[in-house]
Amino acid sequence: MDYRIKFLKNAFWNLLQFVWPIVLSLIATPYIVKKLGADLYGIFSLVSVTLGFFALLDLGLSTATVKYVAEFLGKRKWEKINEIVNINLFAYGFLGLLGAIIILTFSKFLAVPLLKIPPQFASLARFCFYIAAGGFFVNFLSATFRSLAPGLQRYDVPSKINIVGGTLNVVTNVLLLYFGYSLQEIVIFNLLFSLAYFFIYYHQARRLLPSLKLQLQFKKNIFFMLFNYGILTFFAKTFGVIVAHLDKFLISGILGLNWVAFYVIPSNLTSKINGFVGAMEDVIFPTLSEFAGKGEAEKAQRVYKELMRLSLFLGLSLCLPIWALGDKFLLFWLGGEFAAKSTLVLYWLVGTSFLLIFGNPAWNVLLASGYPFQAAFFSGFMAILDIVLLFILAPIYGVTGAGMAYFLSVLIGNSLLVFFVERKILKLDGAYFFKFLSKSFILAVFIFIEAMIFKKLAVNIFTTIFLMGLLFFSYWILFVSFGMYTEEDKQLVKTLFKKFLK
Repeated sequence: MDYRIKFLKNAFWNLLQFVWPIVLSLIATPYIVKKLGADLYGIFSLVSVTLGFFALLDLGLSTATVKYVAEFLGKRKWEKINEIVNINLFAYGFLGLLGAIIILTFSKFLAVPLLKIPPQFASLARFCFYIAAGGFFVNFLSATFRSLAPGLQRYDVPSKINIVGGTLNVVTNVLLLYFGYSLQEIVIFNLLFSLAYFFIYYHQARRLLPSLKLQLQFKKNIFFMLFNYGILTFFAKTFGVIVAHLDKFLISGILGLNWVAFYVIPSNLTSKINGFVGAMEDVIFPTLSEFAGKGEAEKAQRVYKELMRLSLFLGLSLCLPIWALGDKFLLFWLGGEFAAKSTLVLYWLVGTSFLLIFGNPAWNVLLASGYPFQAAFFSGFMAILDIVLLFILAPIYGVTGAGMAYFLSVLIGNSLLVFFVERKILKLDGAYFFKFLSKSFILAVFIFIEAMIFKKLAVNIFTTIFLMGLLFFSYWILFVSFGMYTEEDKQLVKTLFKKFLK
């Protein structure tokens, strides 16, 4: 029961960390854009994108750190955790310095002509990239200590730091613009925030791990343990990015630029579903790593089953309202032409989101159990399959074919992944999920019947959103009414309720 409470606590904070920046962005971005103007905001955005791109230099070390810190935590090998931190200080310092040098070189020789920055903003753009290079180095040093808390199964610590720090950062940017300052001052203050993050993360690392000692030592066995695991997870995540984003470029090349928007907007909408559920479920990764390190297979099976139930429940409750009323939503939100061209795309991509949610527990087990090569293989397989199917289906079915290609690649890839994890790693027969999945789809039929009855009431964007929310909560009610919760679920609710009353 303890890990379930810990999971819900970590899931809450990780989810809040996912949602809060979106809320901040919706509130602050219009004002920032208005005060900076299109050109300066464009430079600000390009600097942010560049930092995000070079963040790939992490090479999977953060994931490797979380895994092995969790394993050593379960075995109470504090000296090994200390060695990981010291190795990361070397590794992240080197990678951060390398990234900073690349950014400085890029900004000096390539940024202005390549990005077509107007001549009057050239010196300002270079200054922003120079400051960003310093921030990049500091951020990488911070990662030495930032990855420690999730490995110790304390997602609340970095979440609180990021939520408070991110809010102060945005507020500071708004206040600087309000008092007449501009982009130059914003990037300087962002660097100062990066420095503050470094010291805060270091302080929290010392608090969470009192035995932490920073030493000038380099143990090759620890480094290669982290690197060999991290580089494969890096490739797995890179292939995942390719699957999620390359199709937009291919659509432009195959169908023309004017078709990209009809795919991108449904894609952006449905990706939020994956991000929402992923923010909740991914916090179980260190727990699974701890069980794997201690050889506790039965506990890993139990966690996987519960994650699968949660995935099916959340996936269907979030996706069903969009399947049922997605056409109405697009019609009232973006107009008749957009709805006519994007509705089928939306349906295919919602199906893809459900499959990605369904496969998420298997991905966590695969990585936590020490199978990064297989993770890279499955991810690469889906990327290649998606590209091949897109070239076949898009010329025939247009932008809808691109959605079909993504759906089919994930359907085939995730099915093979789940089969491998259940049979080869967890030694499950799959009968449990067949029964649960059957009940889940019976509930889905009831939701669709309800949707068909009330669909005529969707006469504008507000009534449509209200009805989608109604369908969402209807699935919750049916879930409880059909007895699809377990005795442990009831005990968990009671425990949480008691904690809340204290």
